[in-house]
Amino acid sequence: MRAIDLAERFGVSERSIYRDIRALESAGIPIIGEPGVGYALDRSYKLPPVNFQADEALALSIAAKFASTRIGGRIGEDATRAMDKVLAVVAPTDRRRLQDVIDAVALPSPSHPVPTGEGDDWMPLLQQALTERRVVDLQYTAPRGGVSERAVEAVGLCHYSLHWHLIAWCRLRNDYRDFRLDRIRNATLTATHFARDQHAGIDDYLAGLSATENLNPVTVVFKSEVASFVGSDRYRHGFLDESQEADGVHMRFLCAQPEFLCRWLLQYTDAVLHIDDSELRTLWCELIADLTRHASTR
Repeated sequence: MRAIDLAERFGVSERSIYRDIRALESAGIPIIGEPGVGYALDRSYKLPPVNFQADEALALSIAAKFASTRIGGRIGEDATRAMDKVLAVVAPTDRRRLQDVIDAVALPSPSHPVPTGEGDDWMPLLQQALTERRVVDLQYTAPRGGVSERAVEAVGLCHYSLHWHLIAWCRLRNDYRDFRLDRIRNATLTATHFARDQHAGIDDYLAGLSATENLNPVTVVFKSEVASFVGSDRYRHGFLDESQEADGVHMRFLCAQPEFLCRWLLQYTDAVLHIDDSELRTLWCELIADLTRHASTR
């Protein structure tokens, strides 16, 4: 690592890094320095086991609980096992105190069901594809049925609407695509590589979603007394978050299928106070008119 990178990581000056490196070298630590390349630690040198501060271990334990209750599946199980290893290296006295605090911290199950972890089995292969920049051959089941063959270049993984998703460049469509892991029937890691800087990062991709045609941000305002009854189905329509405002509860969605969202909203009748997207609001009104005409003939 270069001195400038170490300085940025630890929030100090490069001068401080040079001083600390010299101190480590004087203590007999086998650090190798090469101009223009940076510092490296000899592989034969073994560091002592990592010792966590109590607050660090507590933060990790809360993260593990969060993963277990909010993400579930393989990730939740791995997080729990990792937390057991963290507790194993904490001093016995601190461990007992820490366990008391952990037991006193509750993360109640969310209103939506904890994911089953379906599709998690593909995670190791996809992680390897991401780190080695290798093309993956997919057999993928579309939402409306039918299986397609895709060769994709993995960009990143994200978790939303109860599922893990692979964001990747699809060589068939010549564009970025979102693949739900539980819809992957088969995945094969190929020997073909692609350039590391060939695609935008996952954060840049997600930040640009609102500008795409396929996924639009929508805010729906519900009556406050009804909002608490809006169940887990909202996560199937791209629910992001909610906030209590003076005029009602504002729920934000990332909408991929406007008609499905509008039909779902019909069941809440006059409890839907406002839809901030004009096209979506027009479609919602058209569905209400169709329903009214249908009911009048029965």
